[in-house]
Amino acid sequence: MVSAVGGAETRTERSHSLTPPGTHSSGPTVHTPNINQRSSAAGREYFLQDRVKDLAFESATGLLRGKVSGSSVYSTTAKLVHGVSGQWTAPVGICSCPVRQNCKHVAALIFAARADPYISELLIGGNQGVAVTAAPASADWEQSLRGLLPSGDSQRDNDRPPLALQFEVERPKPRFTYRNAAPSTAEVELNVRPVLLGARGTWIRTGIAWNTLNYLNYSRKFNEQHLDWLIELLQSHSPGGRAYNSAAAWLPLSTYSGRNFWDMLERADHIGLALVLAGPAAQRLTVQPEGAGVSLDIDRTVGGDLRLGAQITVGSDSVDPADVGILGKPPIGIFYPTDSGLSLAALRDSPSPAVLDFATHTSPLLIPAADEDKFLSQYYPQLLRTAKVASSDESVELPQYTPPVLSLLASYAADHVLRLHWEWHYPVGSRINAQPLWPFHDDVATRDDVTEQRIIASVGKIWEQLPQLGESPNGIWGEPRLRATATLRGLETMTFTEEVLPALNHLPDVVVDIEGAKAEYREVLEAPVVKISTQQSSERDWFDLGIVVTLEGEPVSFAAIFSALAAGQTRLLLPSGAHFSLDLPEMHQLRELIDEARALGDQHGDGLRISRFQAGLWDELAQLGVVDEQAAAWRSTVSGLLRGGSAEPLPAPAMLNASLRPYQLEGFNWLRFL
Repeated sequence: MVSAVGGAETRTERSHSLTPPGTHSSGPTVHTPNINQRSSAAGREYFLQDRVKDLAFESATGLLRGKVSGSSVYSTTAKLVHGVSGQWTAPVGICSCPVRQNCKHVAALIFAARADPYISELLIGGNQGVAVTAAPASADWEQSLRGLLPSGDSQRDNDRPPLALQFEVERPKPRFTYRNAAPSTAEVELNVRPVLLGARGTWIRTGIAWNTLNYLNYSRKFNEQHLDWLIELLQSHSPGGRAYNSAAAWLPLSTYSGRNFWDMLERADHIGLALVLAGPAAQRLTVQPEGAGVSLDIDRTVGGDLRLGAQITVGSDSVDPADVGILGKPPIGIFYPTDSGLSLAALRDSPSPAVLDFATHTSPLLIPAADEDKFLSQYYPQLLRTAKVASSDESVELPQYTPPVLSLLASYAADHVLRLHWEWHYPVGSRINAQPLWPFHDDVATRDDVTEQRIIASVGKIWEQLPQLGESPNGIWGEPRLRATATLRGLETMTFTEEVLPALNHLPDVVVDIEGAKAEYREVLEAPVVKISTQQSSERDWFDLGIVVTLEGEPVSFAAIFSALAAGQTRLLLPSGAHFSLDLPEMHQLRELIDEARALGDQHGDGLRISRFQAGLWDELAQLGVVDEQAAAWRSTVSGLLRGGSAEPLPAPAMLNASLRPYQLEGFNWLRFL
């Protein structure tokens, strides 16, 4: 409803001013945009019949109160607003009659106020002598600029009855048994519900509930911003919608699961939605801006034991933990009684639910003096992850917390054997608390698992380079993980030393300790030298075959070469740390010839033998290396075989009574040669 002077829009049905009879037209006028003509006329009659009693006006709040006699005596309240133009407006009036608001009783109350000398003087004084004149026509630029100005929605909301959020502390009742009353184990709850402004200017619960907010929002009778705020709070309480249509009158804040609670309270102040406390009017609800801190405190008893307790502070003030209740699930704040009413405070640093439960429900914990070292080295570092820990009286010297480091002990032994052992080191003061690489089920609470997982991830999947460094968590299947202990040999040791170890040394949270002498690994590019020899054996037609391989003058075990070739290895590592490639044609051919030598005759023991009838095999071996030594009989036999026969033909035997043809004599000579 608009009532203005100078060409502004006017609605004649409901736009009028209430002026008591007999007053001068220049007197103060109260505009009532939401009271219709009929109610205004009836209210005037009630005023003239002197039905208005107990009239009172609060100039600070603009609330006009009184009692109006009709079919019954009704409590009536009107909100008077002093506009910037100097005029008074009553945008809303509330009554205890069946009409509830902007009725004839409200009109009678306003007529009576205008006629009351004291109230009239207050209203006239509020005008400050402002004269209302017609506004000049707006220029073009003013018309254009008005589109950029704030809309009048907030003013329209101010014309509608406000709403509020009421808080009430619910304390658990004792459980009565046949013997006595047992204390309840239930928690202290802080519940909330919507309320509206009653006719007496107090907040009432009648006519509004959580399950009627949508209906009230549809009817548009109340402040829309307040309704939207209450609906959003209800939706945020249970994002899944479980409580949205609940018929429960009160909403427990202990189960509030939203993350916007404190932002909601700040916005409530911005839109003028009151946060009120159930009970005496003098009690006030306060939202503490400093927030609440929860810490653990350690002191020493007279007997030398350690005592672990908790402290809750809001700003610089301490709060008795026994009086504290928890808001939210997970916890987002606390509430506690004060001399003026009740205070709310957001939790700083997000303490865990376990720490909050300890702070509010558990008596101080005594730690025997004999276990002080164990507590400070194992439990104290992990308590620092969940809450601030201090010794307020400085009776206990608390070590500085240092995050754990991953320790690797690398022990080098002979023949390129490397033993690895991983473990965690937790520095506590000047002491080191060693923990196994992977925790057992009962010691997880004493480990900084977040930091451990981060460091393990920085090491990477080194088992992809060396499978011996990984293991399955359950021994059968699953994502591989780092093995706590491992033993490497030969080329595995070289690979770890040259590829994995340098990367580990660059990680800031990994410490590597080395025991024993680490070999100087180097690659030899020149080809190995193969030496072949034969020795006369005890059997007439067999000779012992010797094969010696050297690299830069260092002997190389032929058995090691043969085993490496048979295993498909491509490199061979020498005791000195030198290594060379086996992926050479002559190495593969040597292996094939040795296999052939073993297959052509019976072998005794681990040595190799060659028959005088394997001259062709000997020739292929000699082409691969250097012939170092030959037995005289072998040299004579092999040279004759390779030439194709004996150098001097022999005559036929004297006892032979026959004449041999030339080819027969040649065959006789071959048999004699062999």
